[in-house]
Amino acid sequence: MRFVLPPDVFPREFVILCYWALILANAVHEGILMKVFIADDSRVVVERLASLLEEVPGARLVGQAGDVPAAVIGIQKMKPDAVILDLHMPGGSGLDVLRAIRSDHPDLYVLVCTNYP
Repeated sequence: MRFVLPPDVFPREFVILCYWALILANAVHEGILMKVFIADDSRVVVERLASLLEEVPGARLVGQAGDVPAAVIGIQKMKPDAVILDLHMPGGSGLDVLRAIRSDHPDLYVLVCTNYP
């Protein structure tokens, strides 16, 4: 699923909550708890996303990482259902994370967020 709205129309938090609400609505309807992992090098972004996730029924933050190696290890260890992934992090890019984990986690939901222009 691709969910794209111009940032001048809706604030980023609204877009993220709508996206996750669509995914989680199905999970909650089926009585499933969705485990979410955040990979972003900005502490402020991680804290804000974690705060937003607390408001989403059925979502549970299971881990976070601020660089590519820690993200790969954390995702492999925690086996989340979904990842919120920054494209530009120390140690590589979010695409490096995807390449490293995708074969072991083919059903993983990935939401890519970035401030990079």
